[in-house]
Amino acid sequence: MTPLSRIIELTYNKIEFHIAYKIREGGSGLIFFIHGLGCAKELFDDVWNFTGLNDYTIVTVDLPGFGDSGMPDAFSGDLQDHAQICRCLISRLPERRIHIVGHSMGGAVGLLLSDMIHDRLESFVNVEGNLISHDCEVSRRKVSVTFEEFEKKQLPGLILLTSISDQPGMRLWSTYIKKADRKGFYRSSRSLVNWSDSGRLLKAFRKLGCKKVYVYGETNSFLKIITMLDGIPTVSISQSGHFPMNDNPGEFYDVLAGFICS
Repeated sequence: MTPLSRIIELTYNKIEFHIAYKIREGGSGLIFFIHGLGCAKELFDDVWNFTGLNDYTIVTVDLPGFGDSGMPDAFSGDLQDHAQICRCLISRLPERRIHIVGHSMGGAVGLLLSDMIHDRLESFVNVEGNLISHDCEVSRRKVSVTFEEFEKKQLPGLILLTSISDQPGMRLWSTYIKKADRKGFYRSSRSLVNWSDSGRLLKAFRKLGCKKVYVYGETNSFLKIITMLDGIPTVSISQSGHFPMNDNPGEFYDVLAGFICS
């Protein structure tokens, strides 16, 4: 079945949002994909061609200010508020048991969302999601300056650097960043740094009562967080970096299906 592209109107904290998402209905649980900073729902487009998850309802969403979702001026960009928007969207979908797949910043948003829907949460897949201070060094550099300097110097530099990367996922990120709302990117970056520094994200991941796994790209096997997960299962995706779903989609979605369907 072909996924449907939709835009839904939501109200949260008296602010109106227009949230873009893609959905393909299935009879089993709901797999809810959350992208990272500066990305978009298209990050996960290879899932639509993967038959191993055909029995599941699949949703990929653009967070406010990213992809095709609008960025209201009054929106804080705080990760907690991003999670609330996801909760609002899920509440409008057919009720299913939920599997969250969160990449990078989306992993942090997914953890905050997990606390809001814990009674329906079946599993959590953390794809190099932010958990500790060390996980957000790029964001930290981008928000250590004023918004004006970020907009004029930091962001163009990031777009250029990612556009010439030898990793397919990084080059895709460059195209998504160009589409992102600049204030949304900046505000979300600031919140991401604060949440990563707080120590609360790692505690939340450890305390999750559902089935969970940490997935990372082979070239990032040096990540400090991998040694701090206290027995939580980890999986390395070969021939990939920070964007394993783009660098090696075949292996990534095989691993995802094996985990969710087991």
